[in-house]
Amino acid sequence: MQNFPNYVPSRAELTIPEFAGFLQTVEESNDLASQFNQQYRTSVQGRQAAFRLEASSIRKLLPQIGAAVQCEFGKDSIQYKTAREIISKIQNVRQPAAAVSQAPASVAGDSTSPSPRTVSTSASSPTSASSGNSHSKQSYGSLLGYFRDLIQALEQMPAYQPSNPAIQVATLAGLADSLATLSADVAKKAQILKGQRMDRVQIYEDLGSRVQNIKAYVKAQYGTQSKEFAVVKGVAV
Repeated sequence: MQNFPNYVPSRAELTIPEFAGFLQTVEESNDLASQFNQQYRTSVQGRQAAFRLEASSIRKLLPQIGAAVQCEFGKDSIQYKTAREIISKIQNVRQPAAAVSQAPASVAGDSTSPSPRTVSTSASSPTSASSGNSHSKQSYGSLLGYFRDLIQALEQMPAYQPSNPAIQVATLAGLADSLATLSADVAKKAQILKGQRMDRVQIYEDLGSRVQNIKAYVKAQYGTQSKEFAVVKGVAV
């Protein structure tokens, strides 16, 4: 548009300096979306590893805890049956989807600026940043709740003194606290991402409106058969 002769729209937001500045805002919003999305995914993956994948995760420690109780009290003891019951509850909690799919659905163009001819305004629902997280939050909340129940049960067994430091009561209690912190961090990042995406949806709605108004001005100023209108008419919003 800088090469369009007599391009002098009366509305300030359609002028070249104003529109160029607004496009910079769009690019900055894209960059933030990419940054916050990556932070959220990293946080989700860290939580998943701590709950299920690492050698010190809840899932990996359960067989060792059960074996330690059985070794100390016997397979037919009330202590082993109590521990086994709680362990079964933990193992039966439905595993959340993979970390990548738990990330809120992305807004088109997270890491790229709009094309000169094609501007995408497709976006996830503003609530998507919390909807996917809510299901995993319930699942991980159940896992942590049952894990704390198991720790409490072990505390009621004075003879439970395994030689393996990883499954000692104090270590397990510290692990539970760390897992609670990880889950809180996921929830916090989900809310940040949700807020940024709501802002971004509004920015793209504004962009769409400005593009349509620019096209209307060019059409009125130069005509439908002009080379100026040929340049802008193909911009898809």
